[in-house]
Amino acid sequence: MRHRALKNFSPKLPEVPDIVREMTVSEDEADGDLKRVAEPRTGRVHTTIQGFTGKQKIIHYNFGKLINIGPFLTLLMNGTVFNLDKNLWINMAKYLFLCGISAFFLTFLGADIEVFESESMPNIQRANENLQRFCPFLFGLFVSLSLGRWWIMRADGVGGIADYLTNLSCFLTANAVRRLPNPEDWKLFKQVHLRIVRYGLAALSCIAKESRGSTASLDDLVKLKLLTEQEKVLMEAVDPYSRAEALWCWISSLSSELMEMVKLPPPNMNMLYTHIRNGSKGVHTIHQYLLTQLPFPYVHMITLLVNAHNSVVAIVAGLKFAIAMNGGRWTECTLEIVQLLIVPTMYQGLLQICMFLSDPFGEDIIDFPILEYIIEVSEASKAMETTCRAMYAERWRTRSSPLPNASLIHKLPQPATVTGEGDRRVLELQPSAAAALPAPAVPPSQASLLQQAPEQPAVTSASEKQSAELQSAMLTSMLSSMSKTELTTTTHMSSTETMVKTALMEVGFGPSSESLEHLGKWLMDVQQHFENIPPMPNLDIAGRRPEDASAFLKQTPAITR
Repeated sequence: MRHRALKNFSPKLPEVPDIVREMTVSEDEADGDLKRVAEPRTGRVHTTIQGFTGKQKIIHYNFGKLINIGPFLTLLMNGTVFNLDKNLWINMAKYLFLCGISAFFLTFLGADIEVFESESMPNIQRANENLQRFCPFLFGLFVSLSLGRWWIMRADGVGGIADYLTNLSCFLTANAVRRLPNPEDWKLFKQVHLRIVRYGLAALSCIAKESRGSTASLDDLVKLKLLTEQEKVLMEAVDPYSRAEALWCWISSLSSELMEMVKLPPPNMNMLYTHIRNGSKGVHTIHQYLLTQLPFPYVHMITLLVNAHNSVVAIVAGLKFAIAMNGGRWTECTLEIVQLLIVPTMYQGLLQICMFLSDPFGEDIIDFPILEYIIEVSEASKAMETTCRAMYAERWRTRSSPLPNASLIHKLPQPATVTGEGDRRVLELQPSAAAALPAPAVPPSQASLLQQAPEQPAVTSASEKQSAELQSAMLTSMLSSMSKTELTTTTHMSSTETMVKTALMEVGFGPSSESLEHLGKWLMDVQQHFENIPPMPNLDIAGRRPEDASAFLKQTPAITR
């Protein structure tokens, strides 16, 4: 029996030397598919595949061959109830022992067998029939409930995670392939898209590892290239029951960033988060059924009922065997032994199967072949990415795309980089982006304003120096745009003063940088400078001066009604 309880687990965050690092994916990893540990092994009835633990798991069986060959020739085949667990044989030996003990006592230590057959055996037979009347009904409900829980874990849990991960991959690929014609941009998308898919596959594998407790290793996820070494260290520091949820959070973050990269309209975020929510719901479904078992008193009573039924059947079979042997009815003796071997075996076997189905994420041969599911999702994602790109390459070649009003990004801009110093994260522009900032021309009448601006504190680091240069460029651009504004009234001056104050607060020349008093004096100088600008002449609607408009009206004949 597998134990899923964690004992004294205390997560401790690891020391990662460089968490904020550039994500790199090798060419082999970006273009290669996930590989099976070994080729599938096909037997007479079923096909098995080997996982990373070296255990075989059934991925398919031929129902027709099972009927044709027959259950007796496949009785001891791998995957049958007789080969799953030795407890079935132990319990059957117990029932055979009870049958032998009852036959021995009646034959050698009991009263007259003929008197016992006529007086006591009818009452024992009625009790046995009453027990067999309602036991199949109650036990059948239990088996049906166990199979239903197993199927929900497969369809809504594992199937939900795989389905919505595939849908998410299709959604991202379909929107990016038509917007990124540049090969370098497409390569960047493939790298990020690959990480998203493999995070989802790693989440599915982490759920399977929960059944093995906190000692389950994540090394096979690194071998499959589902996680990197740094990511494995992060996952090992997390409670095993939280790893799948953490990976889906990673998927949500990377998917959102990928949508921003290809400039998808914001309403598409609803569809994105719907896929992510449903995929995460699959994780919740599995946890609900694994962590919330059927009520213990109910399972205990069903187990007691099965064992009591089998024990009564074994004892009655022993008594009938002794009575038939005393009368020389050897055929009846044989039938009693056959009944003893069939009825308790079926009940005990179904009980053992229900036990295995309660946690189908272990290493038994009838458990879910998680590795095969992972490979299927990976191959589907790879097929969508490859064929969709090839289809659009053909459409671009034949001038069939892009269609009118379709979005297209000819070349992605240079991204920003994030550098880490301890717990501090500073966003820095690329040197090429900083050099590309425009340097607008400022009229000489306003150039003095920049010289009168409040002096900034001394720059002590490269990042602060770059930030100061950016602030200076923003202020220069703001004053240049102000030179094109026509200031004629006090309202214009007040609104301009408000604009200047707001702009200065945004670029860092506010109270956080200098005292309010110094800033107020400088703003008064700016206002005084604008007051000295001569007003614009009054013009009519057509842009003419008043005297020109009067001459124009004199030359125009009067309009009569």
